[in-house]
Amino acid sequence: MRTISEAWKGTKEVLKHKEGESSKLLYDFLMDLELGLNVPKGSTGARSPATLLRLSRCLTTVFNLINWKVLEINQREMHELFKKMKDGEIKKGNGENYKDVSEFIKNAKVFWGWLKRTKKIPEDITTELSMSAHKGGKPNWVYLGNEKMKKLIDSMRGDYRALVLFLYDSGIRPQEAWKLKVEDFSEEYTILTILEKRDTGERVSKTFARTIKLMQSSQLIKEHIKAKGLKPEDKLIDIEQPAFNAYLKRQVLRLFGNPKKEANGKLIFEDHTTKARAKLSNFKIYDIRHNSVCYWIDKYKTNKDLMYRFGWLREDKIFYYSEFLGKRDTLGEDDMFTKEDKTKLELEIERMKKENEVIKQYLLNVSQLIEKQRVMPNLQEVLALLCKKTKEQGVENSFS
Repeated sequence: MRTISEAWKGTKEVLKHKEGESSKLLYDFLMDLELGLNVPKGSTGARSPATLLRLSRCLTTVFNLINWKVLEINQREMHELFKKMKDGEIKKGNGENYKDVSEFIKNAKVFWGWLKRTKKIPEDITTELSMSAHKGGKPNWVYLGNEKMKKLIDSMRGDYRALVLFLYDSGIRPQEAWKLKVEDFSEEYTILTILEKRDTGERVSKTFARTIKLMQSSQLIKEHIKAKGLKPEDKLIDIEQPAFNAYLKRQVLRLFGNPKKEANGKLIFEDHTTKARAKLSNFKIYDIRHNSVCYWIDKYKTNKDLMYRFGWLREDKIFYYSEFLGKRDTLGEDDMFTKEDKTKLELEIERMKKENEVIKQYLLNVSQLIEKQRVMPNLQEVLALLCKKTKEQGVENSFS
């Protein structure tokens, strides 16, 4: 299996020798991004092979749909193209509908923005395209849950065990994790800082810089770094994502697939669909993040803190996972008390406790006196003794 870097080199070589004006534009665009030139404002830095490969594949699909007439298509035609993709009038090569047209729009915006910045076109025809209006339905992913995730991690070998536990513990995005360096950890690997950008201009965080606590993976990460002899400036993960995904899929299917013996006696594991609508065989690195959210969602007291850990800018992600997990509104009558109400109530309870103690002591005194005065010739004398004893114990005013 080719690595991402190898796949990108192969794609780059094909584009370099592909004839046609649009092919040359696509090649020049990708070469600029590889160097970090003519990139969008606020998103400086060279793009990774994974990003470049994703861009090339996505844009090649769009260019095929417009017959590679990049400089000839107008704004109306562009809008109609994406509407037809969303409505299912234009389908994929296998006859299926496009699930999330917004991803194609996102990459088209990057490309046509580059055309405008480099003065290849007079105006950007994608400015009015809405990504949110073309978003697909809820994502399909592989849900395992905490117990199965622990079983998966325990079954992992070598480097994978430490790295999968780290990904699950941190909840970090894969594209962020593959850019981490050893120097991003501190305090015995219990603190991780995900930078927005490095001094070189390389972007690390997809959204914003954040510093999070690692609660489960610190020791294994420490041992992993020591065993690999990694230096502060070294990348934490040196396994290519395709190889990582392939290993994860095999493990998940072997652990949680339905075991079945074939006629020749060989044991196989049949696939099945999980609660999040994706099959076990589709498990990939990003599914670790999905499952991590499900683990952490009840651990944080506020949405703001959960959003910070996962690098989210909007609360809609929290609402999605809450709905997925069957969370409901747990507001009760007790929650309607204000802080002032609760303070008054606590003081009242404390006062009643003290009065209760006084009553208990008074009854004890009565009991003791009755025991001593089995025969009570003079009730007035008994009451006098009781009042005297109560006064000595400092509770004389309790029943005045």
